[in-house]
Amino acid sequence: MVQAALHRRELLRALARARQEKGLSQSRLATLMQTSQPAIAKIESGETDVRTSTIDRYAAAIGGRVEYRFVPTRSRSRRTTAQ
Repeated sequence: MVQAALHRRELLRALARARQEKGLSQSRLATLMQTSQPAIAKIESGETDVRTSTIDRYAAAIGGRVEYRFVPTRSRSRRTTAQ
């Protein structure tokens, strides 16, 4: 679960960088998303558990989209079978 939280924060940082590169302020983004500037600051801080629909709205407001994919992880315990 810690790794998942790190990936979410990484995604939120990437969105914030993209916003800044487009020259959008948090206030302008908030207007585009029909929310408040403090809500954008909370999203970008990574301190709140952001809904995927909110992340999608953020990405759309800055002219992009987020792609989600499932990545299977290896089992921590190896099972051996008797031969």
